[in-house]
Amino acid sequence: MLRLSFRPITASKELATSAVQVLETAVNGRADGLVTFNVRDFGTVPARFGIEVMIPREVLGRMRR
Repeated sequence: MLRLSFRPITASKELATSAVQVLETAVNGRADGLVTFNVRDFGTVPARFGIEVMIPREVLGRMRR
């Protein structure tokens, strides 16, 4: 059963429309980060929830350290 407990930014004009549901899912899932090629679509909103947005290259670089 899927239960959404919180919809933080449904009407945010700071986010691209496609990014809203992705960010809501990350917040509800208590994610530490999002990996995407569309970093620009998320703006600064994820930081308010303690979520870091990264491109795949950044994640791979961290994994190699």
